[in-house]
Amino acid sequence: MMPSESAIEFAIIDFIVRYKWERMGILTSRMDYGMNGLKDFKNVAKSKKWKILATEHFAVSPLTRKVNATKELLRLRDKGTRVVILNCLAEFVPSVLEQASKLDMIHDWVWILTDGAISEDPKLRYIEGIVGIRFPKDGSGKLYDTVNIEWQAAGGKGVLQSRLGRIFDAVLTISDIVRRMVDKNLTMILPPQGVTMCRSLNTKVIPWVLGQTFINKSSEVRMKGVMASLYFSSTHRSPSSFNSISEIVNYQKDEGWVKVGSIKGIKGVVMEKRRPIVWLNNGLEAPKLASLALKYKKLKVLVFQSQPFIMVKPKSNTSDDTNLEFEGFCIDLLNELKKKLQFEYEIESRDSLGQKLPDGSWDGIIGDLTREKADLGVSTFTISPEREKAVDFTQPYFSLGYKIITKKSYRERGSNLWGFLDPFETTLWLAIVVSSIVVGTVVWIYDRLSPYGYYGRVAQSPKPKEDEYLARNTLCFFNSFWSAAASYLEQGPDGTHPISHSGRATTLAWWFAISIFGATYTANLAAFLTVNKYEHPIKSIDDLANQDRMSYGTAPGQLADMLRSASLPVYEKLWRYIESHNTLESNASYAIEKTRNTENYAFIWDSAVLDYTVQSEPCNTLTIIGRPFGSINYGFALPLKSHYTHNFSVAMLELQQDGFLERMTEKWFRSRSVCGAETEAADAAATEGGTQLGIHDLAGVFVTILGGVICGILILIIEWIVACYRDTLSKDRKAPTTFCRALCQRMQRAWYGILSLCMWRELGRDHEPKPQIRQLVESLPLSSMGEQRKLII
Repeated sequence: MMPSESAIEFAIIDFIVRYKWERMGILTSRMDYGMNGLKDFKNVAKSKKWKILATEHFAVSPLTRKVNATKELLRLRDKGTRVVILNCLAEFVPSVLEQASKLDMIHDWVWILTDGAISEDPKLRYIEGIVGIRFPKDGSGKLYDTVNIEWQAAGGKGVLQSRLGRIFDAVLTISDIVRRMVDKNLTMILPPQGVTMCRSLNTKVIPWVLGQTFINKSSEVRMKGVMASLYFSSTHRSPSSFNSISEIVNYQKDEGWVKVGSIKGIKGVVMEKRRPIVWLNNGLEAPKLASLALKYKKLKVLVFQSQPFIMVKPKSNTSDDTNLEFEGFCIDLLNELKKKLQFEYEIESRDSLGQKLPDGSWDGIIGDLTREKADLGVSTFTISPEREKAVDFTQPYFSLGYKIITKKSYRERGSNLWGFLDPFETTLWLAIVVSSIVVGTVVWIYDRLSPYGYYGRVAQSPKPKEDEYLARNTLCFFNSFWSAAASYLEQGPDGTHPISHSGRATTLAWWFAISIFGATYTANLAAFLTVNKYEHPIKSIDDLANQDRMSYGTAPGQLADMLRSASLPVYEKLWRYIESHNTLESNASYAIEKTRNTENYAFIWDSAVLDYTVQSEPCNTLTIIGRPFGSINYGFALPLKSHYTHNFSVAMLELQQDGFLERMTEKWFRSRSVCGAETEAADAAATEGGTQLGIHDLAGVFVTILGGVICGILILIIEWIVACYRDTLSKDRKAPTTFCRALCQRMQRAWYGILSLCMWRELGRDHEPKPQIRQLVESLPLSSMGEQRKLII
């Protein structure tokens, strides 16, 4: 006699509770023992809200111990099962475990065997690490020792096996019931012979007339037993299923089945401290996440098309959504997660992400996830508090904001007589003109003062050469200004460049400046002379809300929910307009096409989608206006409290740290841009190139000119020093002998030359100075300027 199988089922429940597994699968043989077992376990699992992912039954043959459970095992694996309860006869277990091993369903899995699946037969080969729950191997009844001795004396091998001991208990129980019936003077009538006792399709069941009496008398049994004390509860179970003792056994290498714990009624699981469980991964620590792994599980994935995240491949022309092939940012990410977590998936398309209905339920993908009709939602799911109440979200895979797009509008440029002046502001033009005059004046001064200038070398020389004398007015004031102006206009100045080093330094700085002026003017003029120019009347979301010339709208989604519930005045105003003008479009795709074909209409949506749309064909039809606003994140959606959320989030975070998400952004948003160069060139010409430049934009160029002037002064000083030093080396007897005297003479000659320029008309030797000027010149201490005086006068 065996206690009720419910005792084993409740023991398995206690064991699973200890390790906090909540998802498991059941595999049984297609026999009465397997099919009818674990009923109490299923009821308790349902009450505890555990998930029995699959219940599979494999066929058996009465002629052989070999079974083929491959299909059933694959279905268990595809459902994501990692904890398997095996309920069948022991002779079929080795074959089932061998097939499971070939399907990689052993390592990191948990296999729990019921009492009937455990055998001490050495011919049956189990796998190290499996766990079993069975009734005690050794009897605890008071008759066990006596019967065991008599068993061995009668030729029995080894100790009395539990099944044999229970047969002894069954015989003792039946004999005690029969004795009680005889004591009550009941006429013993044997059960009908040759009649099927169990209900079948073709035979009517004939009940035993004393059957009910026999069952009633069983509750009176109170006696010593072999395996346990024999008694029945009021429900006729013996021993009581809730107070019986079960053993937790573990199959270990070279030792076979080893007791590692026990389950004692209300005391629950008591593990052996000296005998820990060796699990199937050869570790001593329980695989706490064994039931949460995704390996080999086949997920049902729902997608919603949103460029460039989810798109149908061009070659997918079938109308059947189940046969469509998809590509995009999210598909690449899903495939990378598939490699990392080793799951499989089947994909289906839906028409919407999901909106909350008035009755509190959801439609679209979110609705299917809440009803657990799918395992994963993949698309541009905006993570929001409202949605997080309905589904779980993974770690964000994309962060962005909201933007506004509108159709690119054009206007014809009106005729403008002075339009060629538009590239520079008036102040900048004036600064350039003043700079030309200043540079011309400075070059003229340097030519007069420098010992190596056209005029300076004549004025400071006691005996100038004839060709130098003739060229002395090459850089007169007007010629100096003409040289500066001609250089700016990129015209040849007819050889009127300065020959002194100081003048050349200033001229070099001026040439550098005019090259910058010319290049900047040319580039900016091209933009100002463009026939068409884009208008961007809206610069921000506030501008959009506070104008009435341009209509605008959005599509159902997180943005609409945010505008509907927001307390900010600008968002409230936006939502009032959208509601009153009925511009909440059916979906984003329709809204984008409407924007492309409608003048003065703006569409507000996720920045990532709009950025991609603007760069897609047809090119140059849409433009983003204003600044981004808001902050949102995209994530994958799973059913609420899904055991896979953690797995996906960790894998997503690892991919982010590895740079995978950044590479996907580069691939789908930058590298695949069809209209990138064309749009950027047009936008640059229309917006950036047409901005007038002022002095502050080119201030550095004017600083460069000033630097050239200062550099010229320093060089002029050096020129004087060199010239004076050379005067002291001259072999002329009238030459100065000291540097100071040479410097004094050159200063007197330079001063005489300046006065002559200021007071006389320097047209040639025949022009006499006015009498008052002659008297002033002759009164100066110019004792050494006799020849110079003659030259000038």
